[in-house]
Amino acid sequence: MIKVDKKFYLTRGFSLLEMAVVLIIIGFMGASLWVLLPRLQSAASPEPTPVVELRTASDAIVGFALANSRLPCPDTNNDGLEDCSSAVNSGNLPQITIGQVFPKPIRYGVNRVALSDLTTRANNYLPNIPGTLPTTPVINGLDLCIALREAQKDRAGVQVGPANIASAFALAHSGAGDASGDGVVFDGLNTTGGFASPGTALNNSYNDFTLAQGMGELAHRLGCLQRLADVNGSSRSAVAARDLHDMAIYYRDFRKFAYEETRQTDTAMAIVGLALAATDTLIAAANLALAITDAAQSGGIATFLAVAAGLGVAAAVANLALAVLDHVAAQEDEAEASALYSDAEDKVLYYQALADNARLRARANDLLGLIP
Repeated sequence: MIKVDKKFYLTRGFSLLEMAVVLIIIGFMGASLWVLLPRLQSAASPEPTPVVELRTASDAIVGFALANSRLPCPDTNNDGLEDCSSAVNSGNLPQITIGQVFPKPIRYGVNRVALSDLTTRANNYLPNIPGTLPTTPVINGLDLCIALREAQKDRAGVQVGPANIASAFALAHSGAGDASGDGVVFDGLNTTGGFASPGTALNNSYNDFTLAQGMGELAHRLGCLQRLADVNGSSRSAVAARDLHDMAIYYRDFRKFAYEETRQTDTAMAIVGLALAATDTLIAAANLALAITDAAQSGGIATFLAVAAGLGVAAAVANLALAVLDHVAAQEDEAEASALYSDAEDKVLYYQALADNARLRARANDLLGLIP
C-alpha cells in the first residue's frame, strides 16, 4: 500500500488568498510608480535656466506691485534702475529696482497706455462709503486692480505674439545668445518692440524664452477679486447701516409728531371736557337747590321741578365722571406716546453708532489695499 504524505499537499504552492494579497501588493506598487515616474523624470531633466529666471523675475514684479501698488517702469539706460520719466513701454528689466539680479539682461515690457498706465499710482478706486471723504486720496493696490480691469476692457497692453495679445507685462530671455546672427542677443519678435509668444519653438534662428502675464492672471495673483469683494461688501454694509439710521430718524420724527399731537390735542380736549362737565354739575346743583327752595315755599306745588333738577344733577355728575375718565385716558395715551417717542430716540442713537462703526470698518478695509 502506498502512503500519501498529507503534509506534502498542504505545503506546496500558494493558496488563493495568498495570491490575492500578492496581486494587491503588486498593483499598489505599480500605481505608485505610475504616479512617481513623471516626477522622477522631471527631476532628472530640470527646467532650463532661462525659464526659472523668467519665473523668478515674474514673482519679483508681483512682489514689487504688492509693495508699491504699481508695476515697475522699464530700464531704458541699462543701469538696473527703472526709468519712469520716459514714456516708452519696453526696455530692460530693472533688476536692481525689483531686488532680483540675473546674469543676463532680460527684456521687459509693461502696459503704459494713458488711461490704464500700470506703472503710475492713481486714485482709480473710490468705494461708496457714506460720510466725509478722507482728506487725502487713498491710493493702494486696489487702484492697480481697477487699472488692470480698465486695461483689459480697452484691450490695451504690451503686444505679445503675432496676434498682438494685450498683456499687463511681458519678459524675454535671450537664452544661449544671438541665434539669428544679426548682432542682437534677442531673436524674432523680441527685437521689434513686441514679444514672441511664450512656448515659441526653438530653432536655428530663435532660442529666446518668453513669459507674458495677462490682465486677469495678474489680478488673480494680486488677489484683486477677493479684496475688491471684501471692500465693496464692507462699503455696502456701511450704506445699509446709514439707511437704517435714516429710517430711524423718520420713525423718531413720526413718534414726536404723534406725542405732541396727543399731548396738545387729546389731553387739552379732555381738560376742556372735564371743566365743562364740572360747570354743568355746579349749575345742576344750583338748579336743584332753587327747586327745593321753591318746593318748600309753594307747599309742594314745585315738587316736580325739584325732582327734575335732581335728575339734572345726576346727569351732570355722570358727565363729570365720564370727563374724568376721558382725562385719565388722555394722560395714559400721552404717557404711551412719550414712551414710544423715547424708544424712537434710542433707536436713532443705536443706528447712529452702528452706521459710524460700519463706516470706520469700511474705511479701514479700504486703507488695507491688497494686504488683508
